[in-house]
Amino acid sequence: TITGEGTLATKENDCYGVDLQDVTAKCTIESGTYIGNIHAVYVQSGALTVKGGNYSIQQLYPNASLSYEFVLNCYDANHANGTATITVSGGTFEKFNPGNNNAEGKGNSFLAEGYKAVQNGDSYEVVELKVAEINGTIYSSLLKAMEAAKSGDTIKMLEDEDLTEILTVDASKKVTLDLAGHTVKTLESTDKDTLIVKGELTIKD
Repeated sequence: TITGEGTLATKENDCYGVDLQDVTAKCTIESGTYIGNIHAVYVQSGALTVKGGNYSIQQLYPNASLSYEFVLNCYDANHANGTATITVSGGTFEKFNPGNNNAEGKGNSFLAEGYKAVQNGDSYEVVELKVAEINGTIYSSLLKAMEAAKSGDTIKMLEDEDLTEILTVDASKKVTLDLAGHTVKTLESTDKDTLIVKGELTIKD
């Protein structure tokens, strides 16, 4: 586990900041600043967990359209067979979106479940999803909140959400959904239901 507020700046046009090279390797980065070349962190094989820190590169990938797409990266063949993995639940990344990049193919995401990347200028910060709340308990999606809700509960939305799965209100439940001014977008597929109510649902605001 790597911690501390120092800066690891690699020799320019030379090496990566952190490099995992063994299938049994497990590395967690909690803080610090890492400046690498093409990759700030590279996983040839092993498991990397990023919980915090700042990541950037000084030597860019030579294809200009992909210059910053590999700040975090795995060896492709080992990522495909599951022996090289990256899981991100925190950190700030310069010009690199850990939730949507080309490191392991177009649209690749290294994000842990329940997290999102928020753009701020040229950087992306990974933060916990806080989509809905029931009696002070936070949920990362409306689906999880709906599953956890008991009869009589009110689910309060904390931010907008694009649904990716069908929501169901069980027959035994009487639930209130307080949108609190937020928007819940329905599934785009026209041959699927978005919301199935078997019990009772009240929608507010």
